[in-house]
Order: sequence, then structure tokens, then C-alpha cells
Amino acid sequence: MLAHEMDYEMTQTSPSVVAASTTGFGSSMMAYSAGLLAHFIRGLGYKAVPCGNDTALSIPLAVDAGLGELGPFRWPTTSPSIWACKPSVRHARSAR
Repeated sequence: MLAHEMDYEMTQTSPSVVAASTTGFGSSMMAYSAGLLAHFIRGLGYKAVPCGNDTALSIPLAVDAGLGELGPFRWPTTSPSIWACKPSVRHARSAR
């Protein structure tokens, strides 16, 4: 589970180009880092697929990973604006 923080002050200017730029950058970093992590895990011999916000619910997975707790969910950062991504990994090692 990876979390990318968006700049809080920039998100407060919404609707504006400034807010859109921090949202776009967070989304781009989410896709890039999820792909890198999945590539690394595949290098270890496992099957891994990078996942963003469209594959699984991020908050329950983040709670399971120890990044917060249910209730009023709070990420352990100063900003409430987070892009979360995670790899989907098969436990069985792939054949080489």
C-alpha cells in the first residue's frame, strides 16, 4: 500500500488550474509508483499487477496495512488529500 499526498494549500484553491495540477500530479505519481512496485515484486518471482482506485477499496486495505483505523479515517499525514495505490499479488510463485 502506497500513499501519495497532494499539496493541501493547492487543493484549497479549487476550482482552479492550480488544484487540478496537484490532483493530476498525485494521480500520475500513483500510477508510476504502483507500476514500479509491481515490477519489483514480479522480479522476485511473484505475479503482481499495479492497482489504483479502480480495483479494490483503498481504505480497508490501508487499515489492514496499519496505516490508519476505521471510524473517521485519518491518514498519518497533515493533508487529507491522498492518492492511494496498491499491488495485487498472487501468493503462489510464478513458473520461470
